[in-house]
Amino acid sequence: MPMDLMEAGPHLQKKGWLQIKCPEAVTIWRVALKARAIDGKNITEWDFSGSNDGKTFTVLVTTESKDENTFTPTSATEL
Repeated sequence: MPMDLMEAGPHLQKKGWLQIKCPEAVTIWRVALKARAIDGKNITEWDFSGSNDGKTFTVLVTTESKDENTFTPTSATEL
């Protein structure tokens, strides 16, 4: 399900996070993120993390790029 975080408007801060809760474990097959400029400034760093309990998170991918980044695990990652 694509999400546009730009719809959040000018309330975005320099640092923040988005959490998606699923009612049961899901298998992550692919994640693609692309930075969009906010007032001429691009998002330059982001982490994609997963958790089985909503408290302890494991970083699955991290980047410092303005380009689109795709995370495709070599095997399915169930979270």
